[in-house]
Amino acid sequence: MQYRTFGKTGKMLSALGLGTMRFKTGEPNGFENAVGIAVEAIKQGVNYIDTSFGYLGGQAEKIAGEAVRRSGKDVYVTVKSNGLIDVSADACYKRICDSLKSMGLKKAHFFILWTVLSYDDFIKMTAAGGAYDGALRAKEEELVDHICMSAHAPPADIIKIMRTGKIEGVTISYSLLTPHIFEPVLRVAAELGVGVITMNSLGGGIIPQNPDVFSFARQDEDESAAAAALAWSYAHPQITTVLSGMTTIDELRENLRAFDKAENSDDSKKRIEAVNKSFSDISGFCTGCAYCSGCPAGIDIVSLMQAFNAIKFTSGISDYRRKGERLLENIRICFRLSMISNFMPSDAQNPCLQCGECEKKCTQRLPLIKRIDELYKRFDESAYSEKHIIERLKNIFTGNYKNIAFWSAGLYTKKVISYFQKLFPNQNADILIFDKNEKLWETLYNGIRVENPDRLLEIKPDIIVISNYVYSEEIYNDIKKYEKDGIQIVKIHAPEDVPWLF
Repeated sequence: MQYRTFGKTGKMLSALGLGTMRFKTGEPNGFENAVGIAVEAIKQGVNYIDTSFGYLGGQAEKIAGEAVRRSGKDVYVTVKSNGLIDVSADACYKRICDSLKSMGLKKAHFFILWTVLSYDDFIKMTAAGGAYDGALRAKEEELVDHICMSAHAPPADIIKIMRTGKIEGVTISYSLLTPHIFEPVLRVAAELGVGVITMNSLGGGIIPQNPDVFSFARQDEDESAAAAALAWSYAHPQITTVLSGMTTIDELRENLRAFDKAENSDDSKKRIEAVNKSFSDISGFCTGCAYCSGCPAGIDIVSLMQAFNAIKFTSGISDYRRKGERLLENIRICFRLSMISNFMPSDAQNPCLQCGECEKKCTQRLPLIKRIDELYKRFDESAYSEKHIIERLKNIFTGNYKNIAFWSAGLYTKKVISYFQKLFPNQNADILIFDKNEKLWETLYNGIRVENPDRLLEIKPDIIVISNYVYSEEIYNDIKKYEKDGIQIVKIHAPEDVPWLF
């Protein structure tokens, strides 16, 4: 295993980091299998585990803590809080303490301000009395050592955040699918001494599932496309750790092979240069060169075309428990948009003027106008716009309610509730959240009380809105029996929808 110093922290982190949100805990012996994978990763030199209270319904933290205990080795583990949910310093501090208790640890070396979507969101999170102050308190009490963030924000926003000097490290989405988009972030991070960790390093599974397409990244015949993609990321000297979520021992071993031998700086440069030269050989692939920028209609063409790349590849994406190639393509498109620029259109009306300026500039001679039109058609059919969210909520909340419940807690529900509160500012109904995660019961989630589902009939809300995309059908099948008790139960998503938040 190779190691690099993470920014100015002085901590030496392993090249490969263990992500914990893809373990298959729902399968027989799923928990033990996940712990076994994590323990083996630690034995092989992985010393950075990325986890959160929100992963796998709270099980991910328990897996991480148990793996650290069984391994008996010093391992860096994260704790996380989103400052728009844990809005106060006390709430963030409590979240840190609860996570440490869940993992059975006295401290976590890295606190992550989780899922920062924009510079404006970061400013809110770091305001006086907010989540950042809670993290500072935890740092003063030596519960955490370093304050970092994970970002799903546009590169320009990430750079602005780093320049505030308030974070010591950043986790960004970076892979062969976005070769040039985040290079400015890497350059500024190096300039400022901010550590960089990459997530979604295998393009959400697209790269290993399309090995022939990405074979150009391989430096020798024995190297798999997945290992080559991880090695390519690590070839950038600004990147300390490359995260990967591994569900089997075989996947762990394959990922480890990407880092089993050190490359000198010349080898790394050759790897990057070879990959950069090969992108143009993929027919119809947008390289992200950004020559098409400056659209008179204000369209972020680069982000859209990077997302369109996802259509070109097959993928067995299963994270969202959906089927149908068209729907899976739409999920991949919107997922890429979320990772690259956190973009969601205000509506699905194509704003393109068809002036052709972008196509004149495109070095790949791509049919940009046609692709933009195709993307907006897909946004419409998959309900991916702010207008679709608003219309869906207006259609759901048609009555006078005294008691409204959402199921389940999380950033997704927060997004839905924020739209609900804007649409119905004068509603007087009591709002609550149900969630099966017992760690959340009787706590406030963005100021809203989270209840034990066992109290459902006791509380008896007028309506339950299932504001969960992945497990929507399972939740409905579990609680539909309560409809006979006069409780209206509504799934917020239609079968053809993509998620509104990734």
